[in-house]
Amino acid sequence: MTLQELLQALGPDSPSFRRAAADLDGLFHQCEDTPEVSLRYREWRRFVDNAYGSQVGHPQLFVRHTYLSTLARLAARLFLDPRFTARDPQALSDTITGKYFQEQGIDNFIEDDFFTWIVAPCAGDIGLEFIARLCDSLSSYDFRQAPPDVLTALYDHLAHPPGFEATSHNNAPYNLYEELLRDRLETAKRPEQNILDPRCGSGTFLAVAVRTIAEARKQRGEDDFDALLHTLDQVMGMDPNPLAVCIARVGYLMALGEMVTGVHPPFLMPVYLCDGARLPDVEEPSTDQDGAQEHVYLFETHDRDTVFRIPESVAGNPEMLNWLFDRLPNYLNGAQMRTLSQERGDAVQDVLNAFYNYLVAAKPRTPIPDPLTPYAAGVMVDTAEKLVNLYLDTPVNLWLHILKNLPASVYMARRKFDMVVGCPPLQVETGPEGQPGDQTARRTDRAANFAALYLKE
Repeated sequence: MTLQELLQALGPDSPSFRRAAADLDGLFHQCEDTPEVSLRYREWRRFVDNAYGSQVGHPQLFVRHTYLSTLARLAARLFLDPRFTARDPQALSDTITGKYFQEQGIDNFIEDDFFTWIVAPCAGDIGLEFIARLCDSLSSYDFRQAPPDVLTALYDHLAHPPGFEATSHNNAPYNLYEELLRDRLETAKRPEQNILDPRCGSGTFLAVAVRTIAEARKQRGEDDFDALLHTLDQVMGMDPNPLAVCIARVGYLMALGEMVTGVHPPFLMPVYLCDGARLPDVEEPSTDQDGAQEHVYLFETHDRDTVFRIPESVAGNPEMLNWLFDRLPNYLNGAQMRTLSQERGDAVQDVLNAFYNYLVAAKPRTPIPDPLTPYAAGVMVDTAEKLVNLYLDTPVNLWLHILKNLPASVYMARRKFDMVVGCPPLQVETGPEGQPGDQTARRTDRAANFAALYLKE
């Protein structure tokens, strides 16, 4: 299978895409006023507008992104499980929501994000039928033999708003990056180098780096387990575009190859939804009752009154961040159940008390065995209170997905990298009313800023 074959079969000029786009458009307009869909669309639009530097998010683009993200999730499932078929509705739903991938030990690969609305109750059987048709359209392809950037051509032709042309570094041929990494940067000779792509787009450079480093490590005699864990720790990426992150994660997974198609240790996919061009705002460090100081990072939403606070000890530790936010659904569901027999305020407070007690207790045999300080735990409880109340208003876990990703730049800036690669961000030039102007795109040179933030001295 080649990129062009998939583009011809499922791209913008294909009958499959035209039918899928029409069906998805109708389904979105059927569901757009429901809280679980309107929230996802609103937050997706905020991210996309930020990614392109202009107000480009609109329903038609959201539909395209949903189409591509669904294809990507199904392709990833078929890569891990070539015998997967569209016959089981529950298996289809588990693929879209990420439950299947969590069961395979890739906890953050897919979460309850912007695009899972097609399996929301409002979508009903129509959403599952749509997913099944896409699954059938992919069933004839062998994704284990496909290049890791197999979805790049679809991304370049379908993902961008009008007035934009894909001119990012990810638009170059895969073999060009292989040559760059192997010959000019000598990554194959020095596979211990750490590499960050802070604006990874669809992830072609990440996929090449993953395959180059993993192969070099195995040639040195490392087994698959060691090569996998070292590679995951060395090659990382970020992007502020939700769809780009989805496509990049699939390419990263496919580049790992046999290391993940068999038995492997659990891991986090090190590609994050985050604008790496700047670090989040930070509060002045506060002193707790024991005299300890800790910074607190601030993460904004569309609502200026809703700002999430995350302490540095959590924001700078991906494993801790993921573990704690993975525990929160239990508390959100618990608060919802308690409101059936308690006043809302009492229900929320009981849940927050239990969460605080969990945070300050030792947690042996977990990725975060040590307790949080009382100060850090208090900050996390403040964030949990906002999340609980948001969940009681709109019971979706989108905010957990967002907050597990946004602090990535904090961690990346603390650890530093041997190599920071990639293309500066792209912005759409707009006319007086915010519509794309005559110039299709312009590049904003932030390469020096990326180097200052993330490159080792």
